[in-house]
Amino acid sequence: MPSRLAGQREVGELPRRVLLVPIGDVHRASSRLRIHNWVPMLRAAGVECRVLPRFAASRADDLPFAGRLAGPVSRRTIGAASFHARLLRGSDWADVVFVQETLLPQLVLARVRQRAGLIFDFSDPVHLPDDFTPSLIDRLTDGRWRSDRFDAIVSAATRVFIENEALSGRVEALGREPIVMRGPIDVDVFAPGAPKSRGPLVIGWTGSPKTYRYLVPVLGVLEEVARLGHPMELHLVGAPEVPRLRNVKVMRKKWGLDTEPTDVCEFDVAIHHLPDTPTTALRGGGKLLVYMAAGLPIVASRNGVGGQIIEHGRTGLLAATLEEWRDALTKLIVQDEFRTRLGERARQEAVTRHSYGAYLPLMLSALRSASRDKAAPQTS
Repeated sequence: MPSRLAGQREVGELPRRVLLVPIGDVHRASSRLRIHNWVPMLRAAGVECRVLPRFAASRADDLPFAGRLAGPVSRRTIGAASFHARLLRGSDWADVVFVQETLLPQLVLARVRQRAGLIFDFSDPVHLPDDFTPSLIDRLTDGRWRSDRFDAIVSAATRVFIENEALSGRVEALGREPIVMRGPIDVDVFAPGAPKSRGPLVIGWTGSPKTYRYLVPVLGVLEEVARLGHPMELHLVGAPEVPRLRNVKVMRKKWGLDTEPTDVCEFDVAIHHLPDTPTTALRGGGKLLVYMAAGLPIVASRNGVGGQIIEHGRTGLLAATLEEWRDALTKLIVQDEFRTRLGERARQEAVTRHSYGAYLPLMLSALRSASRDKAAPQTS
């Protein structure tokens, strides 16, 4: 089951108005999957929705002229104040506020909670500084402000959605039973493509310049597999650079909201590598679900969310060491029928367990619960 709450029946009316607060706009993968894509379905269920991204591409243009002339710290302060003011106005309108990954100051959180029911969602470890490039503020404070604000919003929320089960313990310690929701993934947008003509197999990856660094350690493995007589191409969607590989032809494509589904369909095998660090072990796995919905066989890191989503030998292959990565890639390249079976099972799993249709009853249940809780705010 996707969640320990999935078998329970919720009674009561759906909220009439929901304010959705994603961390970013539709171009941010986690916000698109976990917030923006829900809007049409919630509206179809009779729920009026408004969307207020915490960070958006146009946010700087919304600042007063003096704010745009100010330095980065001042702009950040003015931008936060503007967002908090909009959030408070929105919570006056809404029955339920659904917040994704934004950690609110205690005063703002308390005022939101006095006005509306609250749901909190996070698919990444927002309570921790980044393993690789923590900001100066994070380095100076050791993430203390993140931890305090995280604990406060989890404690105040009626329902808490997570993607990675490794986050359950912290949520439970704060008195909340986490709801595990993978993705979800739009299985109509991401679907298997037409059969390809024969040629070198395409090993594919899609992501962002920030997550590309996670892939770098396995590039040498691809080079080694190709050198052993297994020709391949490497397609990188969203990578910041083209790596120099002698034996592998590399094609780099710019990531696009409309072009990613087509680009992924050109892959024969998808790869998802994460280093074994405390933070990456807690990250979400949205890209794994993209691959599964596209009917692709996957090689994924065993650590972290990959070991939770991928069933080794059935919906993909898991690897821990570089030697295991080499063996898994070689197996998928040389065994056509096995590769096809993995892709078909991955697609089936995406449709039946990780699609919006699969999670809709769970989402509506959480909204009903938060709507009922509006009259009994929790500010501790």
